[in-house]
Amino acid sequence: MKKQRIFGLMTVFAMVLGVFASLVGGLSASATEGVAKQNVTIHKLKFESMPENVQNTGDEMTFSNSAPLAGAGFTAYDVTDDYWDAYDDATGSFETKKAAGIAAALAVDTTDMAGTVFDNTDTDGLSDEDLPITSNGKKAIYKFVETITPAEIKTPAAPFILGLPVYSDAGVLKTTVHVYPKNELKSVDFGFTKYGVNVSGTASVLANAKFILKKVDGGYYSATSGKFDATEAEATDTPHLSGADGRVTIDGLYLEPGSYEFYEIDSDVSKSADQNSLNPLLPEEIFHYKNNPVVTATVAADMTVTYTYYNQQMVEQEGDTAEAYNYKVPVPVKTVDDEDVDAGQTVTFTLSQKIPDDVAQYTQFALVDKFDTRLELLSDASTSIVDSLKIDGVAVTDVTAAYTKDSDDQFTVAFTPSQLAKYAGQTLTLNVEMKVKPGTNLTAINNDLTFDNNFYDKKGSTTVQTYGKRFKKIDNDTNEILKDAEFKIKKGNEYLQIADETGPLATFTGVASGKTVKWVAKDQATTFISPETGEFGIYGLASGTYTLEETKAPDGYVLIAPFTFTPDNTATELLVANKHKGILPSTGGTGIVAFVLIGVVAFGGAALYFTKGRRQIEG
Repeated sequence: MKKQRIFGLMTVFAMVLGVFASLVGGLSASATEGVAKQNVTIHKLKFESMPENVQNTGDEMTFSNSAPLAGAGFTAYDVTDDYWDAYDDATGSFETKKAAGIAAALAVDTTDMAGTVFDNTDTDGLSDEDLPITSNGKKAIYKFVETITPAEIKTPAAPFILGLPVYSDAGVLKTTVHVYPKNELKSVDFGFTKYGVNVSGTASVLANAKFILKKVDGGYYSATSGKFDATEAEATDTPHLSGADGRVTIDGLYLEPGSYEFYEIDSDVSKSADQNSLNPLLPEEIFHYKNNPVVTATVAADMTVTYTYYNQQMVEQEGDTAEAYNYKVPVPVKTVDDEDVDAGQTVTFTLSQKIPDDVAQYTQFALVDKFDTRLELLSDASTSIVDSLKIDGVAVTDVTAAYTKDSDDQFTVAFTPSQLAKYAGQTLTLNVEMKVKPGTNLTAINNDLTFDNNFYDKKGSTTVQTYGKRFKKIDNDTNEILKDAEFKIKKGNEYLQIADETGPLATFTGVASGKTVKWVAKDQATTFISPETGEFGIYGLASGTYTLEETKAPDGYVLIAPFTFTPDNTATELLVANKHKGILPSTGGTGIVAFVLIGVVAFGGAALYFTKGRRQIEG
């Protein structure tokens, strides 16, 4: 990078020498007759690069790539005696004696001396005074000291020696003597640290973000020329990147007082536009930004730098260091007060959204709730949802929530981002009451929440689940289907009552679905009856342990003992087997005695007959 510098073109020991009438003193009466003073004009110029040292001629000189510098002040001190004493004491050639005189003049301590004060250089970099051409009868020798240095100057100009009077090559006294003292500009370093804020709100340094620098009311900084002479497109071609430590630095800038702005541009780690999220074919979210300029550096007249920037919560800050933040969108959270539910149960969902630290950069902020068709949004939702708004658990009145019913299974609550700015980093919540519709579908009941915004839409979700249980009534020995068995279902100390649109049902034959569930005393419970298929049961129970109690067994069968079961989301039937009572004798009265007597008599008659017959045969 080229360093700009301000130069006069006299070296530390250079001297614009007059054409003296003699080498040791005295003046040419004819050349200076009637002339007591000679005008000296100082030129202060800015240069893009260090030129070669050039001997001043006393005449006006032109330099390419230069510009005037205002605000420099000089004082001319009379060191005539010191110069000529050293000159006279020296031996050797004229150049040797002159060098001795200049060295002695430069060594003079001017701290307590009075001198001729030049006005500060004007916008053209000029200041002039008329100086006497003699001092104590000798050619006047002056030591020029820069006593006021512009703030952007690194070091004052080196003192220089000027001897009067100054003549042209033709021996004519010059009307004005032009001199060009030199200075070097003070460099300024710019820098700040870039951070990325993740979805949880934690910040860490962010590398490879891109920035360009612009002078307010001026051009963009060119890394090639070292000047603010680039277009935005040209600056974008050579951006400044944050390093592995997150630092963005531009060192060795030679600047005028004023304001300079860092603008972020799109990069592989951050972009300003909507990233079209929720599309599985697109890349994952990267950091985003929108607020530009991200950092403003103000260079004061004394060349101190003050930064204006925004902290992580987008609150404007000012200091001698700076930070800049990029963000990812926080994920919405959906929770429910009961995940295992009965059919007909009312549950409360809580919609939670961390308000982004950079919510001031948002132009769109809405929560979109998409719920399962097996859930019914309660009729007063438009009022109850909005009225439930809290931020960090506290009800607020300065934030407007606008409810819109989008469809039978979706609603949107929209916010004004500017109203949320004061709550950046906190969490807003809404409560939504829904009823679980009865049905036979035992899959998870989904409820999705989308944070719809202008950077990257995010989705959260939760589910509730209802279960069921099917039973089959059979003979314990033959597996024959049994009908007309009666049961009640118990949970804890309460019993199951189902209802339809007509109200509670005292009995129900078969598998109950599409019914609401309520837990009541035993005498109010629904009795389940096994039909000819033997199948009975219930859809719409929360998870847990239940007891099946048989209250009436099929004719000829023994009641089973109560047993526990767990509902599930399968169609598997649980076999409920009854044992047959068997065939038992009657007791009391004659019982079987008559049958025994008849048998004895018959047996006795037969024996007599066969004995008589034998005798006959034998006889």
